[in-house]
Amino acid sequence: MKLRPNCLLTRKPIYLISPNRSIFYYKKPWGLLHNLLYQHGYRVEICHLPFRGTRTRYEVLQKKISHLHNSHIVIDPIAYAELKDCFSSLKNSTLTVITNHQPELSSQNAHVNANGTQFFNLSPSSTQNSTLGFYKLHQMYLKYLNFNTPDPSQLFLDLNENDQNSILDHFIKLAELDFTTDS
Repeated sequence: MKLRPNCLLTRKPIYLISPNRSIFYYKKPWGLLHNLLYQHGYRVEICHLPFRGTRTRYEVLQKKISHLHNSHIVIDPIAYAELKDCFSSLKNSTLTVITNHQPELSSQNAHVNANGTQFFNLSPSSTQNSTLGFYKLHQMYLKYLNFNTPDPSQLFLDLNENDQNSILDHFIKLAELDFTTDS
């Protein structure tokens, strides 16, 4: 990963909500995103939830939600769909959903819906790496158990330079937001 100089840093910490996991996919639930943000100086932490089970994940997130106030939260679209009700009580926080299925966003990378949730649109990833084989096993295993999984690009298992610059631009905008609001 190539470092980009002079990135404005967020005042608030960044929390990456862990997706459904399995024995094939558990060590690095957000792939290269955590490293990218950490290497650029952001305070970033993975909020670990149980491996799977909507009800259990929901209950654990409810217990942790007060810790997530006054922060920037990043989540994949599958986890967002199952846990979005938990985020209604968040205070002074932003919520970014990483997706590559928002065709109406082609002219811009981020879109904010009515409740303030931002949908960050990724470009299709063109490169492959060895961890994608394990992720495919993970997807097949969870599909067998009737759990949906996000695309590998939505979890930054592979990170091309275009996505790297886009996500850094997004967090620079969040940092600007931190400096323009009083909370």
